[in-house]
Amino acid sequence: MLSATSRLAARALHTSARLSAAAADQAAATATKVTLNLTTPYQAFYKGAEVDLVQIPGVIGEYGVTAGHTPVLSQLKPGVIKVHVEREKDVHAFFTAGGFALTHANSVTDIACVELVKVEDIDPEAAQAGLTKFQAQLAAAPEGSEEKLNAQIGVDTHAAMVAAVASN
Repeated sequence: MLSATSRLAARALHTSARLSAAAADQAAATATKVTLNLTTPYQAFYKGAEVDLVQIPGVIGEYGVTAGHTPVLSQLKPGVIKVHVEREKDVHAFFTAGGFALTHANSVTDIACVELVKVEDIDPEAAQAGLTKFQAQLAAAPEGSEEKLNAQIGVDTHAAMVAAVASN
């Protein structure tokens, strides 16, 4: 049997959790922009920036985040992150090799990338040369080897880079 103090504490905890969830829902409902934090270990590209839309290359699929988006955690695949500061007018494209994105209930999205570069700064010839090199390594590597795995990662990353440059 629970004591009166235990019941009171449990009720207070339950009420507090409901109020916190309601506050987060209200904040998300009233937000008109996404607050974006886009970082690497060595640089913050966006810190608390108000944007209209962020397009994210998740491993399960690419998706867009707007104000009020459902909370989600996603591992990133090599691809392009598009930041729409103002939808269709002021769009910035970045290539990432991978990382994680976390969208909170209050319309804040945190994206942490291993590497990040503006798509316009990618050298198309270097990206294609890297793809060719890793394709050759992949073909030559023994099945099931670490070399084959590393070559496949190189192919995936450089193929995404070549596609990013071509679509920019």
